[in-house]
Order: sequence, then C-alpha cells, then structure tokens
Amino acid sequence: MIKKCIYCKKSFETKREDAKFCGYQCYWKWLKKHQKENSKKISEWTKQGMAKLEVIEKMRLAKLGNPRAGNPKNWKLSKKARKKLSKNNKGKHHSPKTEFKKGLIPWNKGLKGTIKANSGSFKKGQTAGKNNIKWKGGITPENEKIRKNIKYYNWRRRVYARDNWICQKCEVKNGNGKAIILHSHHIKNFADYPELQFKTNNGITFCKKCHEEFHKIYGIKNNNEKQIKEFLCNPNPQLLKEKS
Repeated sequence: MIKKCIYCKKSFETKREDAKFCGYQCYWKWLKKHQKENSKKISEWTKQGMAKLEVIEKMRLAKLGNPRAGNPKNWKLSKKARKKLSKNNKGKHHSPKTEFKKGLIPWNKGLKGTIKANSGSFKKGQTAGKNNIKWKGGITPENEKIRKNIKYYNWRRRVYARDNWICQKCEVKNGNGKAIILHSHHIKNFADYPELQFKTNNGITFCKKCHEEFHKIYGIKNNNEKQIKEFLCNPNPQLLKEKS
C-alpha cells in the first residue's frame, strides 16, 4: 500500500491503512509545528469539563497524540525499519567514556568460586555499640538519650495537639499549605525538673523563629515560668533583650 506523508509530501510504502507519516522524524516535526494549536484544543476540552480518558481518546482520534492505534506494547517494527535503524547506528559510539575498551581485563576474571554470596554484607549488631569504630565507652549524655526516647516524642505530640499546632507567641499555625517548623519548649527547665520532663502541662508550642528568639533573650539554662509569661505578654521581644 502506497501512502503520502502529511509533513514531507513524499510517497512511502506501508501495511497500515491509518498511516500518515513516512517515519518518526516527520511525525515529531509535524507535532512540534502544531504543538501550540494542539495545546489550545486540549485546554478547550478540559475547560468543557471532559474527563481525562475522553481527552486522550479525542487526541487519538484527531491524531494529535501518537499516530499509531492500539496498545504500544503490541507495536512491532517492520523489517525495513529495523534495517534502517541498524544501518544508521552501525559504528556509532554513544558512550565512549564508559564503554568497555579493547584490551581491558574484567575485574572478576579468575575469581570464579572464590567469593561467597553475601560475605561482605553487614549483619545485625555487627557495627553497633562496642563493635563500632567510633565507640568511646558510652559517653552519650543522659539528656540526649532522653530526647531521643519515644516518651519524649509522644510528649511533644501531646503538647502540639493541646495547642492545636499553633505557636503560642506569633499564633502561626502549621497546616493548610504552610509547613511551619514547630518546637516544644519546657516551661520549667528540662535538666532541673526531671519529674516534669514528660508532663504535658510543662510544655508550650513555639515556632522555630520564636523559640530561637526566646533563648537569645533568656539563654539556654535556668529557664522558668516567669520568663515565658514575660515573653508572651511583651509585643516586642527586642526590648526585653536590650533590658537584659
């Protein structure tokens, strides 16, 4: 069957009745030329409230998408097309930097049967604790261990939930498209009151900015409830910093 290409106007031989292009090059050139027109039509269809499958079907029927019909998995190249591809790619080196060069010796030559499967894989506990090369006799501070505990994690979640995920200073809320970093601050000092470390009433929610601002004014140690009240009541924390 002889057909005429839509793009280059040349005649070509094909077995397909719906063929409109002599090759993929002409198809992509034609598609690029009509891309703006196609996108306008697609936007019009979507504005009309068409479903995604309807748009795809309409594109296929209008030949705005792939000119071939049916499932792409079932497509097969003709002998002529395969010969053409083979001829065009013969002798070409697509990756000269990484390709295996003549004269190189494979890394595994002569190693057949000498390497056991999974012999180099790590096993559970192999590099934990004393077996780790960075082990220094277990000197992790007690406070750091507590802060990495599941109890501490649950305490933070309870404080956030009670405060409705809102910073108690600037009233910025996490959620609704905003990703705000929240911190849970101990009202009575973490180190001095171990019995209150996981009490929900001893926590308050701050955003990252407000939390850093609080510690810049009052420092990291010996924080108390009076400081929290003073910080929350004063509209300008910078004045508190200058006073202190």
